[in-house]
Amino acid sequence: MLVHWLCEYDFYLKYAPEKTQLKDEEHLKAYKLFVECLCSMMTSSGEQKYCDEIVTSADVRDAMQRLAPNFVCGELDEFAMETVNIFCDAMDCHNIQNVKGYMKSIIWNGFSEFPVNQETY
Repeated sequence: MLVHWLCEYDFYLKYAPEKTQLKDEEHLKAYKLFVECLCSMMTSSGEQKYCDEIVTSADVRDAMQRLAPNFVCGELDEFAMETVNIFCDAMDCHNIQNVKGYMKSIIWNGFSEFPVNQETY
């Protein structure tokens, strides 16, 4: 529920992609996958491997807390949109077999890259 709230999940499901920041139905599917994967990453037991790093769900929660320190509705919205755009661009150019694993890797990378990218704009 927290991830849904931070990403304004209900808003994006309620309106057609053209009425949101999402470009089309493919981006909406990717957005749903983003939320599913982030929820999975936050609640997984044991260690997981993302981008050749061994990570626990606590590591994911800590990284998310750095992006949304006060946990206000919509705080992960920009992060979600950037992740979705990166994912869709990659899907257009590459034949990715493990789409969930790839999305999780983009999310994990994004935790460290997103704040830096935002500072350069």
